[in-house]
Order: sequence, then C-alpha cells, then structure tokens
Amino acid sequence: MLAHTAPAADRPPAPFHAAPSHPSNYCPVPQRLITDVHDNPLAISLYALLGRLYFVVQEPIPLSVPDVLRYDPTLSRGAVIRALKRLVDGGWLLVTTRRGHKTRYAPTWGRIKGISQPWHIGQPCMGRPRHVDRLPLDRSLLDICMGKITPHPTETAPITRYITTPALSLADIGCYALTLAGLPHETPALRWLGLVRDGQARPLPSDARLLAIISQRPLTLDESEELRDTELTTSGARKLGMVSMPAQNDESGRAQPLFFVPPGMIGSMIGAMIGAMIGSPEEVPAEPIAAASPQTRSDVRLTGIT
Repeated sequence: MLAHTAPAADRPPAPFHAAPSHPSNYCPVPQRLITDVHDNPLAISLYALLGRLYFVVQEPIPLSVPDVLRYDPTLSRGAVIRALKRLVDGGWLLVTTRRGHKTRYAPTWGRIKGISQPWHIGQPCMGRPRHVDRLPLDRSLLDICMGKITPHPTETAPITRYITTPALSLADIGCYALTLAGLPHETPALRWLGLVRDGQARPLPSDARLLAIISQRPLTLDESEELRDTELTTSGARKLGMVSMPAQNDESGRAQPLFFVPPGMIGSMIGAMIGAMIGSPEEVPAEPIAAASPQTRSDVRLTGIT
C-alpha cells in the first residue's frame, strides 16, 4: 500500500532553530558606553581589550601607550591617550598608579549614583547590575584578527599573533561594535572579511574559517597602498593543526662548495688538471675486444686521448 503524502500546504512547518543570541566567547561591553563614546570607536575597542585581559589576569591590567601602539601599529600616540582619557573621565575605567610601574586599568559597568561599579570575577554576570544592558563582542575579533597581548607591570608586553599582519585595527573593532549596536559604521576591513553587510553586523565564522579567509586573500584595505600578503605564523599553523616538518640537515642535498685560487696558480694547474680529467698520452691497458666472429679475435689495445 502506498503511503499517503500530505500536500505541502497541509504539512507543519519545519522547526526553526534560532541562531544563538551571542557568541560563546565574548567581551561584554555596556550599551550605555557605546552610546556615550559613539564618536570614538577606538575607546570602545580599548574597553573591550582591557575587558578581555581582565578575564585572564582577573585584576587591574598594567597597560602602557607603547603597548597599545605595538598591538595596533596603525594608531598614533595622541589617539590612544585621548581614548583612554575619555574612558577614565566617563567612569568606565578605574585607574591605579604606582611609581616605576605601568598604569593599571580596571573595567567598570559605569557610574551608578555617581559611583563607578567595577567588574567582579567571582560574582554572577561579573557583578553587572540588572538594569545595565551589555553588548556581547566576539573575542575572536581581538584574538584571531589582531593577536594576544600578555600584560607586564614594568616590561614591554609580549604579543603573539596567528597571522603576520593584523587583519583588523582597534578602530575597526569599535566600528563593528557600533554596527552591532544598531549604529552602522562600516569599514573596508570589515566588508573585506564579510563581517558587515548592508549596515548589519554578521556573526563571525569559526576560528579556522576566519584564519583561512585572512590567510588566503591579500590585504587591500586601501587601494592607494601596495598589496600586502598575510600569512599564518607558527602559532596560526599550530592552531589549525598544521605541524611543520623540521628542516633536514642532509649534507648530500647541498651543492658542492666553490673554491677560489690565486690567479697566478691558474696557468700552472690547467695542464695537470685537464690531463687528469680527460686522459694522458700513456697507453692504458685494456681487455681484448670481443671478436666479431668465432674465427677472428681482436688484440687491438686502446690508447688515451692525446
């Protein structure tokens, strides 16, 4: 018996699986901060960077302006100083200073009744008040597209990258946050990576997919600049499971070295060298040549080339 198939119009709709409301790993950025500093995308991304580091260190972050400039070579010293001052004056960062050490910064949820509310690692939602909305900013924007910075209280902060050239700048990341918050700020780099389209922020692909996109396409962020190729670093290859083979130390594969002799010796050496290589006038004993027929036998001996 044939099974009865219901018409398409009578079939129940397929279950809809909604996309997750936020990425699995993200940096929370207060919505009010984005509104407060919407004219300074760098300030937004610096807050996200300090928040990302706060998750790791779990205490105020030592960070200097030169550290930020090394992390994002496209920035100027003045732009970094102004962005940090904007965050401090707005109550979004708490500052701790100590002689001989870098300035330390701790992110806050903003001022509530005139008092800044700092993050608390051990509390639910990092101590965020219920009425404070936050924007989940994907950590891969920093970790994958730019790199990881390890804070140090006195020395230069080490930076490791998965790619040789950052695919985004801190300003690009701030513009992505603005677009995610409904304030479109598209940049060539965000469009190139496919992270914004038609004024809408798009979710980031997996880390492996993102690295593949970055490493396989030239950076053409500015048509006036020369094309720059971005390649995977050793850390990037390791993250993708690509194990590089160690260089072989095989002497047989090397070319023979060249030797140089004084010009005066060349004339006296040519004759002896040529004679040794192509033959000598002396007769060289040789085995008899096979006979051409059973009745004949050749006893002719070969001589060297003269």
